[in-house]
Amino acid sequence: MVREIHPEVCFAGLAGNPLTHNKKKVAGFEERRAVLREVWPNIDVLIEDALTKERRKHVGRDDVLDAAVAALTACQDEKLLRTLPEKRREDGHGLPMEMVYTAARL
Repeated sequence: MVREIHPEVCFAGLAGNPLTHNKKKVAGFEERRAVLREVWPNIDVLIEDALTKERRKHVGRDDVLDAAVAALTACQDEKLLRTLPEKRREDGHGLPMEMVYTAARL
């Protein structure tokens, strides 16, 4: 099954509230990395590996964190996932129109 996420929704879900800093700024990067560390203790190794192997013009620092939170969400047990909107809606083809995220700390 393919489902949709939005990184900022996922970060807010994990943090328990919307994040306060712009993800493109150092404070925003660190804020998001701290949220990931709470549920993925060795995430720094993966982040640093990605940042040293990829050129900044191809992959932004925030893109690495967005990919990490998407991967984390994709690996969660279905019981831990929440959706926006809460009540499922479908498009004209019967496909779900929702974003999934993990609620609060795992």
